[in-house]
Amino acid sequence: MQGVVGTIVGVIVYAIGNALASSATIHAVSMVHLGKTTTIQESYAKDSSRSSGESSESFLLICFFAFAPFVLAYGLIIAAGLGAILLAERWR
Repeated sequence: MQGVVGTIVGVIVYAIGNALASSATIHAVSMVHLGKTTTIQESYAKDSSRSSGESSESFLLICFFAFAPFVLAYGLIIAAGLGAILLAERWR
């Protein structure tokens, strides 16, 4: 049970860290493309000062793109396993 709780907490911490880092990176890259200079500290500060609606929207979008491939891969593995089981039953 402790392993499951640790995994869930780890995934949540990873998702939050990933979302914050990605959001700060997006801000920094956009400033560079606009010809402005910025620092890492400014990028993180701008991200934390945005409204909660924008932050939660970008957080959910980043989490979706970060975890969707894993969910899809697990779904494909389960489908392949079930298909193999059904195919093996047919050959009996």
